[in-house]
Amino acid sequence: MTYILDDMLSRVENEVQTKLDIRYDDDMKNKSKFDVLLAEISSKTELSSVDEVTLREQAVLVQLDPDEVIDTVREAINSASNDTNEVDEQQLDSVDNYSLSVSILLALQPYVHQQSSTHQSSFYFIVRYLSLVLYKVLSLILGEQASTKADQIWEKIHLPQLKAAQLAQEQENDNKMLQNNNHLWSTEQQSWIEKDKVYHPAAHTRSIPPTIRYNTTRKAWERWQKNLTTRTKAMKQAAAIGKVAPPFTRGTFVPVRVGEGWASAPDQAEVDNEQIVSGGIRFFVCLPMKQQQQQQQSTSSEKQQLLEVVDVTTWVSKTLLSKEVAREVGAVDSGKELFSLDVTSLLIGKKGGKKGNKKSNNNRGPKKNQSKDENNKDDEEDEDEISARKGVGYTARVNDKYMDRMNTK
Repeated sequence: MTYILDDMLSRVENEVQTKLDIRYDDDMKNKSKFDVLLAEISSKTELSSVDEVTLREQAVLVQLDPDEVIDTVREAINSASNDTNEVDEQQLDSVDNYSLSVSILLALQPYVHQQSSTHQSSFYFIVRYLSLVLYKVLSLILGEQASTKADQIWEKIHLPQLKAAQLAQEQENDNKMLQNNNHLWSTEQQSWIEKDKVYHPAAHTRSIPPTIRYNTTRKAWERWQKNLTTRTKAMKQAAAIGKVAPPFTRGTFVPVRVGEGWASAPDQAEVDNEQIVSGGIRFFVCLPMKQQQQQQQSTSSEKQQLLEVVDVTTWVSKTLLSKEVAREVGAVDSGKELFSLDVTSLLIGKKGGKKGNKKSNNNRGPKKNQSKDENNKDDEEDEDEISARKGVGYTARVNDKYMDRMNTK
């Protein structure tokens, strides 16, 4: 009896400690996010209404007085603005006296301040290194005053223009990716990743992996759910006549929901989980088809939501989890949802927020002097604006069941 009570007490203590650890992690994440946001907004030249709302929301999460935070940021921006104006008047007015020196240093600034990327060539790194060395040498030769003025002109004039151009280019690229619908956004990689393959309802059966099929009667996609422990009807019938059970009898096909993602091993459909070769594991997701494709394939006069199955193995492996992890947590052809994408904004006649961002929405505090309904509406519009640029890939979320298993591995 004492052993049972001790065991129960130990379990309760572990659960309490786990909850405390989760809460501590969330608090630290909110604190880190708030510090970054505070530094970013304080460095701006003015406090916009959007920035003020964001600061108030984050201040609530870290248990600070929103009004005090806003006042502090305003003072910091005003103080920085006054200091900058004084420096500008003293330093930039005499740029003409050092126009050649400053111009030379300004010409090197793009190479000095541009961020490095692993996707850039070795030639770029050589050029950037030489530019850094040359900039240091010229700064010593031309003098500290010329170097200071070049830095101020760059940060005050050229850098904002460069950032605006980069943002415009990024938005243009996002819109192009969304329109073409051949990629999914990877938050982990901060890049667009191409879909591996797309399967349409009208596709030939042989081109579709055997663990996936389109049921023409139900007009719905189905996927294989293996069951290696139970004797199915087909297995019993085969045994009754002394034959080996045909393929795909140790399980059943189950319907696929829109937005649902899963792991499958098409060539190892009836293999024990531990024996599955990870190289043969694929990741799939069911998504609404593009409107143009629906119009071409739909023969009904009524609006009908057509769905397609997309092979997103590369995207999932770089964004959510690896093939090995999917096998270890028992997600391969389990019949259960492994991950999900919020596609409510793509469904015919429906509008909605982003399920993948539900957690961030719940963490938001209410706006001052604003009703709950208005606050929720503004939150949805804010999330829509972000997710609309990055598409459904922005809302990727691993099922809680498998996330718990991943955390315990």
